[in-house]
Amino acid sequence: MKDQSVESPFSDPVTITIVNNPPNVPTVIGPSQGIVNEDVNITVNANDPDGHPIRYKVDWNGDGSVDSTTLYMESGVPHSIIHAYTTAGDYTIRVKAQDEWGLETDWSSGLAIHISSPANISIGTITSEKNQIHAEIKNVGEASATNVQWQIQINGGLKLFVNISNGTISELNGGSTQVVTLTGNKYGIGIGLGLLSPNPIITISATCDEGLSAAKNATAMIFFKRVWNVQ
Repeated sequence: MKDQSVESPFSDPVTITIVNNPPNVPTVIGPSQGIVNEDVNITVNANDPDGHPIRYKVDWNGDGSVDSTTLYMESGVPHSIIHAYTTAGDYTIRVKAQDEWGLETDWSSGLAIHISSPANISIGTITSEKNQIHAEIKNVGEASATNVQWQIQINGGLKLFVNISNGTISELNGGSTQVVTLTGNKYGIGIGLGLLSPNPIITISATCDEGLSAAKNATAMIFFKRVWNVQ
């Protein structure tokens, strides 16, 4: 028996349009300040109206180029992105979102951030005044140094009375200097004229919570209450 099936012609065409919308422009939240080589953490969030997974492209220095790209993730969920700057300066961070089909947003509004050079403590000028020894504790960096532990100590000579002094500077701002002092009591500091042996050595040292340290030596002539010729 012959096959007697009959096939109809194709129906009229029906046009189907597949619509894909780009994500919304991301929001960017983050700090306004940071320190060289320390992590900067920003939080980004964008929603894709079609529910597609999205990824974020970040311009960390405001030059309009993409510096880093995340993996795809669920849209509408805040996401943290971490970056460390290697050079101090002022930067602008911008972010765009892209869905899995390649549609992407414009750049977000810029987030301005200042990256400071790290704290850097040093010992400055050492001077004397009657029965006192003064020393400058300096922070020549931009970021603050915290809990700066300082000490002035006299080594050598005949230490009769006061020969050490110490203290704490809770915060030493970037670019600032604080003078610390060793003061002899009413009987004096000691004796060290350098006549029979080398002059006493004054050692000033400092450390801070940032793991930094500094030290400096000077010599002086000391006779009871009097300190002079510090160099």
